[in-house]
Amino acid sequence: MVSAALSDALTDPTHLLQQLYVNWKQSSAPDRPPFPDLVARHFAGIFQTPETLSQIPALNVKQPLERHAPRSLVAFDAMVQDTSYSPEVYLSEIREQSGGWGLAESNEDALPPDELANYDNLDERTVLWAVSIPGESDWVQHPDQSVNRTDAIQHPSLLSKRYQHKFPLPDTPHVGAKVKIYTDLSDQPFSPTDLVTFVGFLTNEMYDLTDEPIADGALCPTLHVVFWKKYSPHYLISQPPLSDPAASVEELIQWVADAALGGDKDAAEWVLLICISPLISRDLPIILPSLSLTGFPASPDRLHDPPSLGAVLAALFPICSSLPLSLELLNERSFCPESKNEDLHSGALQLPHDNILVVSELTIQEGTLREKGLRNIESLQTVLQTQTLNYIFPFSAYPFPTRLRVIVLTESKRTAIVKCNIVLPLRPINPQKLYLSSELILPDAAILQPFRQLLIREQSTGANFLSEAMSQHVENDFVRDRQAGIKVSQDDLALRITIARYAEFAMGRSQVNVEIWERTKALDQRRQARLIDGK
Repeated sequence: MVSAALSDALTDPTHLLQQLYVNWKQSSAPDRPPFPDLVARHFAGIFQTPETLSQIPALNVKQPLERHAPRSLVAFDAMVQDTSYSPEVYLSEIREQSGGWGLAESNEDALPPDELANYDNLDERTVLWAVSIPGESDWVQHPDQSVNRTDAIQHPSLLSKRYQHKFPLPDTPHVGAKVKIYTDLSDQPFSPTDLVTFVGFLTNEMYDLTDEPIADGALCPTLHVVFWKKYSPHYLISQPPLSDPAASVEELIQWVADAALGGDKDAAEWVLLICISPLISRDLPIILPSLSLTGFPASPDRLHDPPSLGAVLAALFPICSSLPLSLELLNERSFCPESKNEDLHSGALQLPHDNILVVSELTIQEGTLREKGLRNIESLQTVLQTQTLNYIFPFSAYPFPTRLRVIVLTESKRTAIVKCNIVLPLRPINPQKLYLSSELILPDAAILQPFRQLLIREQSTGANFLSEAMSQHVENDFVRDRQAGIKVSQDDLALRITIARYAEFAMGRSQVNVEIWERTKALDQRRQARLIDGK
C-alpha cells in the first residue's frame, strides 16, 4: 500500500514543497531550521528505503529529459564532474511562496520589479555539473519506471555536442546535468568523481555555465535537488551466503580464463585479485597494485575486435571501463581534466573510485607521439604510481586522489607505454578466445549471480589480517628461502603479503592462513618463472 505522503511526493512534488513552505513560514519555533534543511529531511524521510527510492523515475540514458514532464521528481545516479562553479544567487520567496527549486525562474517574467529587487529574499545555492556514472555496467539495475510520453517535453537530445566534453568516455551515450543544491555544503562539500544519487525537480535551462555565446536551443537538464545520498548500486543480491566460497572462486577463475584469457588460469587469478583490491585497501595505507599482461597476441583485426577481458569484467563488476590507446587518442585527447574558459573539460582518467580500467596498448600503430601524448602517458603513469590525477587550471595544476584498478594489455615482453608494479607474461592455450569478435556469451544467471555476489560483497577492512602466529610463519618462510639461495626481495615479500590479503577475502576467510599463504607464494613464484623464461 502506498502512503499518502509518498503518493503526494510522486504525483505533485511542487505542491508538497509549497505546503512545507507555508507551514515553515507560520512556525514560530526558536529552533526552526533553514527551509532547505527542512525540505531535505522531509523528502529523505519519505524515500528512506530502497523500495520507496526505487519508485522515483530515473534520469538516465533510457529515460532522458525528453521523457519526463516539466518539474518531475527524478532520481539521478551520477558522478560529480565539476565543482568549480561560483554559487548562484536566487530569489528564495515570491508572493509569500517559495521561490527556490526553479520556481522563481519559471515565474520570472510575471514578477513585479519590486519583488525582484527585494534583497531580503535573496539566497545562495551551490551549482555543479554531474554526469552518468562512467563505465557503469549494463547489468546494474536501475528503477524502470514508465513515463507518460504524451506529457514529455520535447527538446534537443541530451547528447548535444555542447557538453560532450564533460564526459570522460568518448562516443558513449550518457546524461549530463546542471545540479543545483540548496542546503549548506560547507561541512560536506562534494569532490570530483564522487558518486551520488541526486533527487530533485527536473527542468531544462540554457547551457550557461561559460561565458561563451549561447547557441539557439542549447538546453540542458537542470536538477534542483531536494535531497541527495551516497550512491548505492540498485542490484539486489538475494541469494543466501555462499556455502563454499573457495569452490566458487575456482569456478570463477576457470570461467574468466576460458572467456577472456585463452585458458590461462594464472592470469585469470591475478586479474581477479587486482580487481577486488579496493575492497581490501580502502582503509590501508597502500597504493593499489596494477597488472600488466605482456606478450598478449595481437588480433588480426586489432582496430575492430576489442579484447574480451573488458566485457568479461563488466559482466562481473559494477563499474568497468576500457581505454584502447592509439596515437590519435594520445595526441589529441586529454587524460587530465582541464579548465578552458572557466569550464572543466573532462579527461579520459576522470573516472569513479574503484573503477576497473583495462588499458590496451594493442591498438597502437607506428607514428609520432607528440608533446600532448607524452603528457598523457605521464598522467597515466602517475595514476599507477601514486593514485593521483592532476586537474589543470590556468597557471596551476592540483592533484586529486583517485582509486583505479588498472590492467594493461601489451604485445611486448615488458609494458611498452606505462610501467605496472606486477608483470605477468600471458600463456594462452586457446588464443582465439582473447578477442570479442561477436557478442559475449554469459553463463546462466544461476552461475553468474553467485560470481557477482562473491566479488562485490562488502567486508570490514582492518589491518589485522595476519595473526601473530601467521606473521611468524611468513617471516620464517622468508628467512628459509633466503638461506636456501632463492632470490626473494623485501618487495617480493610485501607484494605476496598484499596479494594474500586479497586471496583471503576472495576465499571468504577472516585472516590469512597457511593454505592461502602457500597458494599466494606459489602463484607469485610461477609468475616470476614466466618472467625468467621470457627473457
